[in-house]
Amino acid sequence: MAGGWPRTAIDRRSGSQLRANLERRGCLSPPNLYQRAEQADAYWPPRLGFRDGETPFTDTYNIIFRHSSSRTHASLQGLNDVLETTPEHNVISLDRVDEPLTGPLRAILTVFGLGLMVSSAATGFPRRDSVERIYSTFLRRPAKVDGGEQSG
Repeated sequence: MAGGWPRTAIDRRSGSQLRANLERRGCLSPPNLYQRAEQADAYWPPRLGFRDGETPFTDTYNIIFRHSSSRTHASLQGLNDVLETTPEHNVISLDRVDEPLTGPLRAILTVFGLGLMVSSAATGFPRRDSVERIYSTFLRRPAKVDGGEQSG
């Protein structure tokens, strides 16, 4: 584009305003999510009923951002979701749809569950027993989530 402005969904004026706001706040870079997870683990686990020493937020970070990001960003491992090996050759199938609740999608349940637990502890909504009921329902169906027969 003219003037070397990068291609973006934000027009030049709005982009300049956004950058000025970020500079004024001193946050040009995204937050360090691992440090945020450590801060959350220093405060929330005992309030949410986790055992001493458990780190649900950094564990979740490790699963989602370190493991599953290879499926989001260009990588050889990311090709595993769309690569089909045949005796003659490999085929990339971009139309292939994974089963629900597998891979990174399954981790979303953990993130959502932690969010519900924090919201319940901080605001009283949703009620803690409702969150636990949802969680226990999920636990009774691990084989179905993993692609096998429903276990209960």
